[in-house]
Amino acid sequence: MSQVKTKLVRFVYCHLAEPHAFAEGQDAKYSVNVLIDKDDKETLARILKGYQEAIQDGVEDYGASFKAKATPLKREPGSTRGLLVDCDADERYSAPEFKNKYMLAVKSNNPVSVGYRKNGVTYAYSDKNAIQEDVYSGCYGAVSFNFYPFNKVGTGIAAGLNSVLKVKDGEPLGGHSSVTADFGDASEFDEETGSDDLSALL
Repeated sequence: MSQVKTKLVRFVYCHLAEPHAFAEGQDAKYSVNVLIDKDDKETLARILKGYQEAIQDGVEDYGASFKAKATPLKREPGSTRGLLVDCDADERYSAPEFKNKYMLAVKSNNPVSVGYRKNGVTYAYSDKNAIQEDVYSGCYGAVSFNFYPFNKVGTGIAAGLNSVLKVKDGEPLGGHSSVTADFGDASEFDEETGSDDLSALL
């Protein structure tokens, strides 16, 4: 397996606190999709190198025919096969945040390590609730994953998620607001100004 670490990417479709199945009958997995700027040549070069190494691993494990059968790195418009989706070529991703981006889905059958950066130090989240609240579609960070070949149910290359690092906040995507945006100035809930008197509501 070939490990790839991205530079700064944007997270979408985050399912890191609990496993999620996108369709009935699918196995639930921990996952996140990352938006990679097309100008981020370093991350794209790392992805290409990792993919090529996974192809070579597949040839060594399953024979020379693996290369022709393996999942393409880039998904062609209209196809369902391919690891990198060109958002500019797919009408489903016409929103501004997808402009000039590639999208890559990375998944794991098992819980993954999720952390954040604060004052130059990396910390791990202590519980699932913290991950659910703090790591959301629209924030920015980096992921570590492995490209690996498979030849059991079909033949191809998959991207297995290792760990996720949140680096900074961003505008939430998908129509969901955050608790800090909704209640960041909710002084009426402070202990010194709060009230248990419900008579005004009746």
